[in-house]
Amino acid sequence: EQRAHFENEALWLCARCEDVGQRNGRKLAHMAEDQKELIHQVWGQQNKTAKRLPSPAVNGLRAVVSLVRGCKIVFTKNVAYLSGLANGTPGKLIGVVYGPGGVGTFPEAIIGEFPDYCGPAFYEDEPMWVPIMPITAIKDDTRMMRIQFPVVAGFALTVNKAQKLTVKEGVVIHLVGSK
Repeated sequence: EQRAHFENEALWLCARCEDVGQRNGRKLAHMAEDQKELIHQVWGQQNKTAKRLPSPAVNGLRAVVSLVRGCKIVFTKNVAYLSGLANGTPGKLIGVVYGPGGVGTFPEAIIGEFPDYCGPAFYEDEPMWVPIMPITAIKDDTRMMRIQFPVVAGFALTVNKAQKLTVKEGVVIHLVGSK
């Protein structure tokens, strides 16, 4: 029972970004298969020269964010700090809102449920549901820019990203392969 809890509910802290990506990818794939859900691959909107930029160069925005309805998500930036939506705030993906082009186009919004949210309700019947809008980041002193949502899958994080987080569901420290 405890093993299942730590496998399915606990946040995994990894030393290497590759391990975080592998864990999050496996969990998303299993969720999509088990629940017959779509994996939403949200490709950031960017100019040609920005495609090669790593996320730290464009204010932490990823080139692609993969999510499945019901998956754990985590903010990668402070969005509404005073309302409880800060860098590292965990939540759950409720849905992805696409425009007239439908699935496969850049979404208009992502809806997440955040238990720590303490701002005004966006949805009367669901006060913890929050629409997340895309943000734009421009690399210093260049014209390179990326538009993306400031969230990632939240099954695993690097140890650095998890600093100062309070994790209620438990933590697995996964240091295999690190120095």
